[in-house]
Amino acid sequence: MASAAAVLDPDLVVLGGGVGMSADLLLPVLRRTLRTLGPLRPKVVAGALAEDAVLMGAVATALDAARDMAFQRR
Repeated sequence: MASAAAVLDPDLVVLGGGVGMSADLLLPVLRRTLRTLGPLRPKVVAGALAEDAVLMGAVATALDAARDMAFQRR
């Protein structure tokens, strides 16, 4: 995460899936480690979708594609 933060400089990092479900154990360690590794300190939070994040992303992508196909100008 520290390497990605150094390259991308995000304001927020969302932990999803199994990692996000363990956020209560991981967040204090991640935050402390980020403070020691570099000057960039994005806010780190647990995702609200938990294990459903990938499924919800796939559904959203499919709906966008279907909408584009259904309303495509010819």
